[in-house]
Amino acid sequence: MLGTLARRTPAVLRAAREMSSTTGTARAAVLERCRTFAVNRDGYNGFLLPSLTVQDASPAGKVVCEFVVGEHHANRHGTLHGGVTSSLVDVVSTLALVARLENSSGGVSVDLSVTFLSAARAGEKLRIESTCHKAGRTLAFTNTEIFSGTLTEVHVYGPIH
Repeated sequence: MLGTLARRTPAVLRAAREMSSTTGTARAAVLERCRTFAVNRDGYNGFLLPSLTVQDASPAGKVVCEFVVGEHHANRHGTLHGGVTSSLVDVVSTLALVARLENSSGGVSVDLSVTFLSAARAGEKLRIESTCHKAGRTLAFTNTEIFSGTLTEVHVYGPIH
């Protein structure tokens, strides 16, 4: 098991500062935009999104979500399936892009890397933090981390482009 997260990158710390200084009205608008985006439960999203709740979002491109691992998300070992984990990284990083760019309808991932550090069990509540570090005309760079509910254990680290 991995202990506390030892370091935070300068970009993650900057986004956290920007998130805390955002005005309430701007933050509320971004939060509503992300929650509306996450309501789309067509196809595969119908399997994944009912267990995902957007907790916070900022115009700086930082999103915080909670996800409750259901039995139907587990592999035969009773832990969160790697494919579901990868989908969470993909979906929540898209929410970070939606938070950063006012008129974004999301995008298509061109590179997804997920590092699995420990397993989450069915019934566990996870905290997912994603930051969109840079968004250009055709490409965005995000980073997503999945923690246990207490933020003491990192389960997944996933940069995505």
